[in-house]
Amino acid sequence: MVIETSNQIGALSLKTDHVKGGLKRWIDIWKDAFSRDLHKKAKTLLESLTDEIKQIKLKIEKPVKDIDSLGGVM
Repeated sequence: MVIETSNQIGALSLKTDHVKGGLKRWIDIWKDAFSRDLHKKAKTLLESLTDEIKQIKLKIEKPVKDIDSLGGVM
């Protein structure tokens, strides 16, 4: 969508340069905040997944000596 730099309404002439510039700045600020929040959430989820994988790996790597220890690994 293209917003014209000025609109003529009867005797009134509206210039939209400042409005467009302000909107672009707010959009950039919002995109930066959104991406920072998205990265924080992704990092938290990735750390949680990594910890879960480490816990599973520790359980799997335990030596199996008898049927009870096999049950612990399973």
